[in-house]
Amino acid sequence: MTGALLVGFLLLLCSGAARASELRAIAIQTHPGVGYPASLMLRREQSPTPIEVAGAPVPPQVAAAEPPQLRPRPELVSPIDRDYLLNYPRGAWEIVKRPFDFSRDALITDAVVLGVGGVLFALDREIRVSAGRVGDSEEHNAITRDLEPIGRWQNLGIGFAASYAAGIVTDDTRLQRLGLLGGQALALATIPYVGLNYAFSRDRPTRGHGSVSFFKGNGSRSFPSGHATYSMAAATVIAEEFKDYPWVAPFAYGVAGAVGISRIVDDKHWASDVWAGWAIGFGVGKLVYAMDPFGLGKNVAILPITEPGVYGAQLHMTF
Repeated sequence: MTGALLVGFLLLLCSGAARASELRAIAIQTHPGVGYPASLMLRREQSPTPIEVAGAPVPPQVAAAEPPQLRPRPELVSPIDRDYLLNYPRGAWEIVKRPFDFSRDALITDAVVLGVGGVLFALDREIRVSAGRVGDSEEHNAITRDLEPIGRWQNLGIGFAASYAAGIVTDDTRLQRLGLLGGQALALATIPYVGLNYAFSRDRPTRGHGSVSFFKGNGSRSFPSGHATYSMAAATVIAEEFKDYPWVAPFAYGVAGAVGISRIVDDKHWASDVWAGWAIGFGVGKLVYAMDPFGLGKNVAILPITEPGVYGAQLHMTF
């Protein structure tokens, strides 16, 4: 439960600055050459001589005025949204067919992942020995114990659920979207994680059979690291969602990196296990965000202007 509370706190911390930024809006006249600010409000005043535009009467006067009080975005990012639900099987299919993608970009990515993974695999025993020296200190043991809960999918799931609930309470669609996409990333990351676990059946370092002990089928499921997989999937979604805040990505990826390293220091996984988990989590996080069915709401919202005698729409852009 401590880990879940910490994850929830980290998620809300990352979104706090974004929520504050969305409430800042200004109005400008729409003259050529004028830059677009965070909020652009187009207002049409009533006129006795309306003109016809695209078959509908539109008053000819377009002017800037004092903005009405901003209302929270009215739409709810729903967990039963059709496209969101369909992205579960779509995402699963993309993951299953990914090994058979021979496009140039995919081959470059595979070369990097497999190349680094191969080097780490060759150095697994040496890295374990070095990490063991670090893990001998009580201070480092305490750090790894604190980091371990952050990588559990249960705690991350609770954190994303808390983000969605907070978004509903505060009418913040960004928090809602973060909660749903984060949960989806955790679910989809389970497919390659569980599949590879059972396919390779690699012994953990503590079994004493060496780093090349695969296909044991005796409950050994060291490859890949689940903590690294899930923490990196969560970090990638957070980083993508708040890419307009430069500090969020280093913070999120730093936490995921620390979680993975702690698994090596704690002698729970080989270094190549952690690297594979990071690669899977990063790829799944990118996939989920690329499929985001709530696309327009990332940075832009179109809201009505409702004032007596005023008709129009407000284009609200978040930076």
